Amino acid sequence: LNRDSLFFFFSFDFFALSLKDSLVSYRSMNTPYSVIAEKWNSQGKTTRQGKPFLPMTVSRLCKQLGVK
Repeated sequence: LNRDSLFFFFSFDFFALSLKDSLVSYRSMNTPYSVIAEKWNSQGKTTRQGKPFLPMTVSRLCKQLGVK
């Protein structure tokens, strides 16, 4: 691993962790991924690449963070 790949890994991990509390809260109420994506987009949140959230992006974050 080089410095850039380590930065990518840790920045993604930090990014995902920064959304965990919100994600746990929404999913504890069985909020669908599409609704979570819509809410985050309406709040001006974007993915790490600066793009709007898609339901699949939310699903992947859940899987990465172990959120049901």
